[in-house]
Amino acid sequence: MGLIIALFLPPVLLIIYFKIKFSTNASMFDAYFYEAIWINIKRGFLAKNMISCLFPSMALFFVFFKIEWWQAGKALVVGTVPYFILLFFMF
Repeated sequence: MGLIIALFLPPVLLIIYFKIKFSTNASMFDAYFYEAIWINIKRGFLAKNMISCLFPSMALFFVFFKIEWWQAGKALVVGTVPYFILLFFMF
């Protein structure tokens, strides 16, 4: 459960963030949406936005820790590792 949440939560939050920040009446598959992502990649803002999208996963880890779901907490940590590796190469 934790692995699935950790793998899908950051990209979903990143898409929601970009849709709110660059809100248009067009769909998500509009060229403007991808252009906004590309501009953020070139400026170096995408890595900072990815870090902010990892915070809910860390908060969820502490929730799992408090209710003693150890396996879900471990899986959540393992699921966030690919994003940290990706961020290492983005900086």
